[in-house]
Amino acid sequence: MVDQPLMAFRSDFRRAAKQSAPFWGSLGLLLVVVALIGPLLADSSPLFSDLAAAILVGLAASLAITVLFGLRLSLCPVKLYAGGLRCCNLLGIRRTVLWEDMALAEVGRPYGLPCMDIQSRGNLLPIAVPLALRDVSAFRRLVARHAGSGNPLAQALETAED
Repeated sequence: MVDQPLMAFRSDFRRAAKQSAPFWGSLGLLLVVVALIGPLLADSSPLFSDLAAAILVGLAASLAITVLFGLRLSLCPVKLYAGGLRCCNLLGIRRTVLWEDMALAEVGRPYGLPCMDIQSRGNLLPIAVPLALRDVSAFRRLVARHAGSGNPLAQALETAED
């Protein structure tokens, strides 16, 4: 697509963080548990310093991942064109998908964030459109207008929750 995008949609980081917090919190808790199991397997009781270190490691890892995830969201806007859209796949690689090449669109939760995973002809990995866009209602309207009501993305967006 050589034309200019009709609109670029960016993610609302606060909303995305709130939606993915249970996932990252669970990951941090898992790291704490794993760090505490080590001394137990070594037949010693965990010390207070072990507990403090485990909690700090869990929090630091969750915070670092959240910051990296936020950077990925900010660096990968969803650009809507008359002929399709451009967005990142799960690896952060930008891909363009034409409306007619979209084969399947369904809600997924990569990294705990609700996204519309779009499978298309010619792309091995689906692109992931975050549903925590700053103006998701405008995105839905523009997709319906340009892709048509029979498009898998337009149909999936009708039933998807914000």
